This record gives sequence, C-alpha cells and structure tokens, in this order.
Amino acid sequence: MKNKIKKILLLGMTAMFTAGAAGTAVISCPVWADEAEQNSETAEEPKAEDAAVEEKIADQTDDKTENTDLKTVEHPRMSVYSIRRFSIVKGGEEVFQIKQEPADYKMDFDYWEITNPYDETATVNTENMYEMFGVLAAFDLSNGVDAANTDTGLDNTKTYFTVDFVNTVNDDTAKETQDADATATILIGNKDENGDYYACVKGYEEAVYMLSKESVNSLLELKPFNLILKIPALVNIDTLDSVDMSIGKKTYTMKLDGSDYKFVKKEKFTELYQALQSIMLDSEVEETKDAADKEEVLTVTFHRNTEEAPEVTLKYFAYDDTYDSLEINGTERFLVKAEDVDALVKQIRHALKKVEGEFNVRKEQGRIFVESEGLFDFEEVVEALQRVFGIVGICPVLKVNDEGFDQLSQEVIDYMARVYPDGEHTFKVNARRARKNYPKNSMELNADLGERILEAFPNMSVDVHHPEITLNVEIREKIYIYSKIIPGPGGMPVGTNGKAMLLLSGGIDSPVAGYMIAKRGVKIDAVYFHAPPYTSERAKQKVVDLARLVSKYSGPIVLHIVNFTDIQLYIYDKCPHDELTIIMRRYMMRIAEHIAKETGCLGLITGESIGQVASQTMQSLAATNEVCTLPVFRPVIGFDKQEIVDVSLKIDTYETSIQPYEDCCTIFVAKHPVTKPNIKVIKRSEEKLQEEIDEMVKKAIDTAETLWVE
Repeated sequence: MKNKIKKILLLGMTAMFTAGAAGTAVISCPVWADEAEQNSETAEEPKAEDAAVEEKIADQTDDKTENTDLKTVEHPRMSVYSIRRFSIVKGGEEVFQIKQEPADYKMDFDYWEITNPYDETATVNTENMYEMFGVLAAFDLSNGVDAANTDTGLDNTKTYFTVDFVNTVNDDTAKETQDADATATILIGNKDENGDYYACVKGYEEAVYMLSKESVNSLLELKPFNLILKIPALVNIDTLDSVDMSIGKKTYTMKLDGSDYKFVKKEKFTELYQALQSIMLDSEVEETKDAADKEEVLTVTFHRNTEEAPEVTLKYFAYDDTYDSLEINGTERFLVKAEDVDALVKQIRHALKKVEGEFNVRKEQGRIFVESEGLFDFEEVVEALQRVFGIVGICPVLKVNDEGFDQLSQEVIDYMARVYPDGEHTFKVNARRARKNYPKNSMELNADLGERILEAFPNMSVDVHHPEITLNVEIREKIYIYSKIIPGPGGMPVGTNGKAMLLLSGGIDSPVAGYMIAKRGVKIDAVYFHAPPYTSERAKQKVVDLARLVSKYSGPIVLHIVNFTDIQLYIYDKCPHDELTIIMRRYMMRIAEHIAKETGCLGLITGESIGQVASQTMQSLAATNEVCTLPVFRPVIGFDKQEIVDVSLKIDTYETSIQPYEDCCTIFVAKHPVTKPNIKVIKRSEEKLQEEIDEMVKKAIDTAETLWVE
C-alpha cells in the first residue's frame, strides 16, 4: 500500500469486530501460497482495455496500492478481518475506496479511512464496515460454472472490486497480521436470467463464477454515508492543543497548558469537547452554494499537539430553514440540523448582548484576544461571561510593544508592583516564545525575568512547584503579560443536550434544579401551575422573575402558565385529604409531560429532594413517577436544604424564592398527608375523578398562557 500499515491493529478491538461480523458466512478453503505463486506465474497478460481502465483509475486516485509484492490469488478466500483495502469501480470510475491506515494519533476504531469519496476526517463506522466485508468474505470463487457460448460480459467490463487482504480464513491470524499479502480484482460482468452476475478474478478470466444479485448489488449500490459515524470530525482529545470557536467577530478558545487545559480541569474540557461533537451529520449536501451566498454561522478549529495529526476546521453555513451545511477542511459535504448549531451560538450571544461596549475579537497563533474598541464596564463583561455555560475562564492581560528585553523587564516589574503592591509573594515565570526570532528562548526568559523581579522585590521568592503567583509572558508580535484567571461557570453549552421541561413552583429548589440541568447543556422550558384566586398575581410574577433569573444562565425560557384551580378543587372534593398532595402532583406531572412532548422536550425536571417533605419520600416519588413516560431529572435529589440554598444564593434566586407569595402546592395541602402512599390505593382514589378530570386537564392545557422570558 501507499502508506504501509505500521502497527498491528490493537487486540482491544477484537470484541467490537466480532460483534460487527456476527452471522457472517466465511468460506474456509484457503489458497496455499505455493499454489497462488504457481498460478500467478502462468497468468495471462492483462488485456489492453483493462490496462487502460486501470491507468484511468490510477489517475483518479492517489490511494492505489504501491505494494507490488502482493500476490494475485486465483481463488480468493478471506475472513472479514483479513481485508486491508477495498475499492469499487463502476463503469471505469472508482466510486469507493476504504483502507486501513493505523497512526499513533488515531483512536483504535479510527484506523480505517474512506479515501473515496471522503478523507481521513470522516470516521468509519466499523460495525457497518465489517458487515460489508462479510459480503466479500462470503463470495464463492472456487466453484466455476460452464460459461461456454455465453456472453458473460467479462471481456470488456469496466466494473470490478479490488481487495487487498491477508490470505487466511483464520480470524486470529488475520487480526494479528500486519500487512496484506494478497490481492484480487473481481471482475463483474453481465447478469443471467435470474439476475445473478457472472464474475471472474482478473488474470484468471478462464474461470467464471456466479455471484448472487443480492451480494453484488449491495456493493454496487453502496452509499458511503451509511459507513461513517455521524460525528463531523472525531478528534482524539489527547491530540488536542486548543480549540477555537468563532461566531461573527467573536472568537473563544480553550487552550492546553501543560497537563491541564487553560482555565479549566481536563475533565471539564472534556464536557465542552463532547458538546462540540454533539452536532450530528444528518445527510449529504446535494447542491452546494456559491461562496458569495454562504452565511457563516459557526467555525470550530481543532489545533493538534502533534505534527502528524492534521488540523481540523469545521465551518457551519446557513443552508435552508431546516439545515446548515458543514464544510470540513474546506470541503462541503454534509448537512446538519440548524437548531443544533444555533444552540451554542444563541447562548453566547445571549450572555453578551446586554453588555455595553464594542469588542474586537481576534485569533493569533492559538490565542484569542478580546479588545474593547471603547469604554466598557469590565465587571459587567466578566459577570456576563461567567453566566455562559461552556466558558471556563477569563484572563485580563497587559499588552506591550517589543522594545527590547530591558523595557520588557520594566513592564513586568511595573505590572507586579501594580497588581501585587505588597511584594511578598512566591512566584514563578512562565514564558512562552511564540515568535521564534526573539533573541531569548523560553527558559532564558524565565530565568532572566525572575532575576529582575527578585532584584525589584527583595521580599519575593521563587517557588516553581506551588507558587502564589504564576506570571505568564507570551512573546508574539506584541507581548502579553498576565497572572490572574477568572473562572467561568464551566458545564456544557446550553442546547447541546436537548431540551427538558422544568416544573417551576416558585420555591427555592426548582430554580436550582433548572440551573443545574442547564449546566449540563440542556435547554430549559418551564411550566408553572397557577391557582387563582387562591394564588395571587404576585405569586405568578414571582415565578416569572425566577424564570428570568435562571434564563441568565440557560438562555431564554418559554414559560407555560397552567390554570390548575378547577383540577385542584375537584381533587379536593373527590379524593381522600391525606392523598391530595400525591394526586395533585400526579396530575401536574401528567400535564407537564403533555406540554413537554408537544414542545419537543425529552424529559421533566423537578426540584425534589428525598425526605424533604411528605411528597418527596421514596414511596411518594415512586407514585409520582408512575404516571410519566419521559425521564424525570431530579438534580438536587441527594442535597440537604442548606446545600440547595447555597446554590440559590450563588445564582441569585434565593431572595426572590423566599418572597411570601404562596404557590398552589402550599395552599392546597393536607393536614396529615400520606408519606408512604400505595400506588394501587392512589389509583383507586383517582377513579373517583373519571367523570370530569380528562376534560379539566384538556381545558387546562388548551388555556395555558405562554410567556417568553429572558
């Protein structure tokens, strides 16, 4: 092959491979090496037209094998694990090629590349691939047929399959063998009266075989899109140096710094990385637009930490009302759901839109710099950015011109004096010479700047392991000095993990629950159960205010306000009073789930904590859950009340939550509520409601008020 496989396929893949090939029929008659060699020596010369076709193919692709040592096998026999390269040529044009290309920077399952029509950025679905290989392995090319006086179409065919493989049917041998040692080009001719195909092995055209129409057609009609994982670019996180995300003029970056990512622990960066990978390919682009007509929505660039691994840039462009197109390293091939791409974009813009000031965002050699084009409120900007899930740190920097080392030393001393006026800290200098023509290297800068700081601040000392101050100096076209990192909220960008419906009561718990689920990348809608005249308009406004506070983190919230009065009174009148709370909660969950399904939500969110109140015992939660088909997320289920209060104080919802305006759950409450409800008993009680309850529920849903809160 052009790039010979350099390492044995890891044995850790064996289980996955076996599962992918289950039920595959494998011919178990190998061709012995001496037989193959003998046959190759007596093979006829290829025909001129065949040579012309092969020359055409060679011109069309750079992936033709260069391994001339592969023996042409008269009767190819292989297992699904034997194949190292497979290509399909139809009518003289190569339409598909896949080959194994191990590389140190790739993950185990990413060793395969579809070089035509894709490239290495498309990740092969190995399970589907081995199903395809099972078709090849099942070809019976040992029992010929009598084709005399038959127009087989093999003499001048321009349709064929080429396979490079390990000449064995033993699975273990195939898995452990590094390179292919055999090759076969299977010519496909005309069909017989049953639709099956005449076939032969190139170089041994005198032997004609029959291949079933099902197997041949499954390959000739192969859709490469079905053989790839629907992840835009599966980049091994261990090969990342940084990731850039650009929206309009604004760019955000996550940068590897030593063993951790700048601003964030690696496990938190992993969450963001997963969010970036969550936009799945939907289909292939049928018609590309002119560059002038493209509107760029989002750009994500993965910078690698090894020269062997290619940099990957994903650009998303508006395509139509439903889809965005995806350009991978300059090639536009796929469509993705526009709503998925918009999720991260909306969240960032929402956080910044109320911040006064004009900002210029630029990228420079793996760094992102945000500069104000006028006056702005620094604290306001930081506060806004700290509410954007997916952002993990904000770092203020001092930018200076390069006017020699002495001037740089003075700028560093002035910076330290201004930021740390007491001058009694431990420190280390972390210099980075991105501009390689600077006369001092990084180690020299560390030592020399450290010396100047010690001279200027005698009470300071160096601690390279656990310093109180890490002074970062980056030598670029300009020089950047910084030492403080302001933490962001972390989490995952809102919208990357779907949408869920929050039951927002007006208490302390539910806003906290909504915040915590939003931090995991879930977009939040909310439903509030209003019971006028027993609950006031102030109680309703309190819930709207809480939704607005949560929206600072989650983005805009669609709040559904359901009139629950008639249902509550009906339950109060018909059911045992000790069961009121449970039965009301069950109908709240039913209504919330109905609205959730109508609005595309994938789950419900509640602020329940085990044992906090009568309706939150294990038995009560089970009774409440029983009416739901969607998953119910309870992020504070194991929290003490004080832990919930601490989070509410952090997100600024506590003071609003404790306003003395009652919700329907606290007004219609039994004096002695059941704490261990029996679901069978609860259902018997609900039977008393059958006469009118369905109509009441329908009316409550149909008359629900919907507000857009941000």
